[in-house]
Amino acid sequence: MLHKATKSITAVTISLICAILFFVIAEFLVRFLMPEVNFTGESASLVLGRKYGPSRGYAPDSEGVSWGAKIYTDSRGFRVDPKEPPAEDSSLPSIVILGDSVSLGIGVPAEKTFVNLISRKMGGYNIYNTSVTGYFVSDYRNVVEKFVIPESRQLKIKKVFLFYSLSDVHAHDAIRISKPAGTEKDMIKYGRIGVFIDKTISYPYSVKLKTFLAHHSKLYHVLKKIFHDSSKKWFFQDYNAHKNDKNIDNVISTVDYIRDILSGADIECVVFIIPYEYQLRRKKAYLLLPQKMISRKLGEINIKCYDLYAGVSRALEKESIPAGKLFLFNDHCHLSDIGHRITAQEVLRCLESR
Repeated sequence: MLHKATKSITAVTISLICAILFFVIAEFLVRFLMPEVNFTGESASLVLGRKYGPSRGYAPDSEGVSWGAKIYTDSRGFRVDPKEPPAEDSSLPSIVILGDSVSLGIGVPAEKTFVNLISRKMGGYNIYNTSVTGYFVSDYRNVVEKFVIPESRQLKIKKVFLFYSLSDVHAHDAIRISKPAGTEKDMIKYGRIGVFIDKTISYPYSVKLKTFLAHHSKLYHVLKKIFHDSSKKWFFQDYNAHKNDKNIDNVISTVDYIRDILSGADIECVVFIIPYEYQLRRKKAYLLLPQKMISRKLGEINIKCYDLYAGVSRALEKESIPAGKLFLFNDHCHLSDIGHRITAQEVLRCLESR
C-alpha cells in the first residue's frame, strides 16, 4: 500500500516538474521568437498625484517602464526622447498635445511615437506632450486649466492638439470593469472560450494571478490572444458607451469648454480621432458610429475635428499591412511603431490640407 502511494506521489511530482519545464521553455521561446509581445503595466515611480488639480501626471526628470518600453520625462514631467531631447527655443511658438496612453505611446520607444515624428516635421514649434496613461477628457480640461492657460504667454502656446481615443467617452470617475459576459449576444461577440475566460478572471482569487502574469509572462499574452479577442471586446465596450447620450454630451460639453477657454487666450484647438484595431480590421461602416457622432457634434459647435480612420485605412491598403500590425500585440487601441508612423503621416496630411 505504501509502495503504491510512493509511486503515485513520484508520478505526480514528475508530471508537475515536466509541466513547469514545458511552460518555462514555452515562455523562453515566446520571448525569443516573438519580441513584439509586450508586458503590460506602468511603473508607479513615474506617477505624481494631483499634478493638475485632481488629475495625476508624471513626475519631472523621472524614468520608468510603461508596457515594456522605457519612459523618460523632462523637467515638466512630459515624455521625451532621451537620445534627442527637444531643444526648447523661447523664440518659437508652441503646440501642446492632449491625450492618453495612445498619444503617450506606451510600449514604443519615444523616438518612434507619432508625437515625436510630428515634432520633427514641425520644426517651427516647440511641442509639449502632456499625455498620461489613463487620462479622459476631464483630465484634458484640468491640464488646460492648470498648465496651458497659466503658461500660455511664457511658452507662446498657439495650438492645442487633442487626440481623442474612443475610451475618452467614459467619465473620469467611471471605472471600466470587464464584467463577465454570459448572454447569447456576448457568446457571439467573444466566443464561448472568451466568455469563460472573462468569467474566470473576474473572480477575486484570480485577479492577482492575472496581474502577475500580465506583467511578467509573454506566454500568457500569446495564449490570451489565441483564446480571446481582447481587441474586439474592448472595442464593443467603448462602441456601446457612445450610444449613451449622457456620455456623448459629457464629451462634447467638456471639449467645448476647453475650446472656449483656449480661445480666450488666442489658442487654437484641433481634435483628432484615432481609430481602433477592430474598426480597421472589419472595415464595416456601422462600426464607425463613435467617430461619426463625435465629429458631427463637434462640427455643430465649430470645433475643427479630423477623423483619421479613412486616411489610416487607405495607408493600410496601399502598403498591404494587416490592421493588427498597426497596434501592440492583441491590443485594441495602442499603436505599434508602424501604427505611429502611419498616424503621424495622416496627422501631417490633415494639417497640410487646411
